[in-house]
Amino acid sequence: MRGINHIFLFGMLGHDVELRTTPQGKSVTELRLATNRAIKKDEAWVEVADWHRVTLWDKEAELAAKLLKKGAPVGVEGELRTESWTDSADQKHTKVFVLGRRLHLSPFKRADEAPAPGREERGEAPPRGRSERAHPAFAAAHEDDVGTAEIPF
Repeated sequence: MRGINHIFLFGMLGHDVELRTTPQGKSVTELRLATNRAIKKDEAWVEVADWHRVTLWDKEAELAAKLLKKGAPVGVEGELRTESWTDSADQKHTKVFVLGRRLHLSPFKRADEAPAPGREERGEAPPRGRSERAHPAFAAAHEDDVGTAEIPF
């Protein structure tokens, strides 16, 4: 029986994208993606970041390098991979990462980012279904004291 290995992450990019090229001419980049979750510490809810390594190849790597900067909200669809190797000192190493198959760019901006210039000056409304600011669900995700552990479903 074949298993299912599918992962979808949506978070914030932890650094600017650096595109590399292999000796065979393939484009590759490694992203560090942060996803936040709330945990209860003493009597307060605090936000904790989980960091994920994501490797992108070819057109997806080139797209990430062209369009993404540190702090950008981004989604990555792919599969979880594990690589193991032994170095020259006979030390065994293991690396767990996401092999990104598809990049999902967000129409939203970070909550602390200023709106794009131009629309306000021309008196235009944002395109229907999109916002020039962070979506309220993202901006206020952890402003209340409700944690996912308290959701009854």
